[in-house]
Amino acid sequence: MVNYSDVLAAYSRVTKYKNPTLLQYSGTLSRMTGNQIYLKPENLQVTGSFKLGGAINVIFNLTDEQKKKGVVTCSAGNWAQAVAYASRILKVRAVIVMAENASQTKINATRGYGAEVVKYGRNSNDVINKSMEIAKAENLTLLSPFEDDYLIVGHGTIGLEVMKEKPDTEVVFCPIGGGALISGIALAIKA
Repeated sequence: MVNYSDVLAAYSRVTKYKNPTLLQYSGTLSRMTGNQIYLKPENLQVTGSFKLGGAINVIFNLTDEQKKKGVVTCSAGNWAQAVAYASRILKVRAVIVMAENASQTKINATRGYGAEVVKYGRNSNDVINKSMEIAKAENLTLLSPFEDDYLIVGHGTIGLEVMKEKPDTEVVFCPIGGGALISGIALAIKA
C-alpha cells in the first residue's frame, strides 16, 4: 500500500524531467461558481498530458534487468507518448501497441519520442492482448496504464504540487478514467 512518503519520493525523482505547471486563476469559473478556482495545466507537459510523472516514476523504479530488456504497453496516445518519452530519457527500450485506427498524430509523436510502435487491432482488447503477447515473447516488462503503485504516486506528484503552491486548497476536481490520477492526487492532498 502506498503512502504520502512514496509521493514525496516520486516527486524527488520526476520533477527534474517535468515542466513546472503553475496554477492558473480562472476568473470566469470563479465568477460562475462564487469561489476561487485555479486550474493546473498539465497539458503543458512535454508530452501534452498529465501522464508523464507516472510513466517516469514507473520506469525509474524498474530493476536494472527490466530496464535492460525493455518495456511494452498499450495506449491510444497519451500514455503511449508518456512511456515513450520516459523511456527515452531513462534509456530503456519501449514497445507501444496502438490500435490500427489510433490517431496518426499520436502515433507519430510516440515514434518521435523513440518508441517502437506496433499497430494492431481496432479496440482495447486487441491492443491489451497483443501487448501481453509481446511481453511474453520478448521478455519485456508489461506496464499498466492504471494499476501500478509507482504510477499512482507518480501521478500524486501533481497533488503535491497543488498543495505546495496553494496550501489552503479545499477541494480538487480531477478527471477519472482508469483511476490512477485521482488515487495519487487524493493521496497527496489528504496528507
